[in-house]
Amino acid sequence: MDVYQIPDLVRCRFLATTLRDSAQQWFQKLGEGVITNRADMQGLFLMQFQAATKYAPTVTALANIRQKENESLSAYFKRFNQEAISVTGATDDILKSFLIAGLQIGRDF
Repeated sequence: MDVYQIPDLVRCRFLATTLRDSAQQWFQKLGEGVITNRADMQGLFLMQFQAATKYAPTVTALANIRQKENESLSAYFKRFNQEAISVTGATDDILKSFLIAGLQIGRDF
């Protein structure tokens, strides 16, 4: 759009046609003249929807998962795997390292 020098308000209108569900309802409730440029549109949109965004935990969040006192090995594995599913960018080697690091030392299998 930069190549064709399309004005900001046209870009905002184009973006509005791609909105669905709650975002479309939000846009329709905006009063006329509220959005005067692309920065306004971006700011209002982020203010409305950014708080609802669910962020995936980082790989380092797995370092905080430890086997609890009196927790069975299978229960720990299940809990670790449930957390590992939501983590993005974790390789198998990283998952294995954090899984082993979270085991209680001196516990029999």
